[in-house]
Amino acid sequence: MSDPAVCSHCGSPRQADEAFCEVCGLDFATGNLPAAPPPPAAAAAPVEGWVVVVEVDEDFFRSNESEGDTSLSPPAGQVAQELPLRNDEALIGRTSASANLHPDIDLSSDAGVSRRHAVLRLRNDAWTIADLGSTNGTRLDGELLPANEERVLTEASVVHVGAWTKLTVRRATSA
Repeated sequence: MSDPAVCSHCGSPRQADEAFCEVCGLDFATGNLPAAPPPPAAAAAPVEGWVVVVEVDEDFFRSNESEGDTSLSPPAGQVAQELPLRNDEALIGRTSASANLHPDIDLSSDAGVSRRHAVLRLRNDAWTIADLGSTNGTRLDGELLPANEERVLTEASVVHVGAWTKLTVRRATSA
């Protein structure tokens, strides 16, 4: 019988409440490995001027901080990043060289973000977000989203993922 404290595919340590192996991406519920991601789009033009703004939200971090846990802290002095959305779908997550996973919105600096955390999709000139069964969940305007359920974003919507990351999707301002 296999040890439930390790991944049955790669043998990496795991917590009982984890949905996916953080090393190989094995889905513990189904036993399936993630499909190989498509190759990154080479020099695609931005999708009609949409951007995602990535910020450190220290208030969100403090509201979720475990008492006495000093192992995590948000990066100090990091300025907001504005990333163009280049396709009609953008994976949010952390890079994993071993799983050949390179998300469109790479939040590797936030250890609370899952490798395949959430996805943004353009639907009829409106963006949606869906949590992909992440370990720590995705919050839209403070509400924890159910896994794999798409929700429509407005330009006033605030998305929180991981331990301290705040995302907003909006039209790019012309320079």
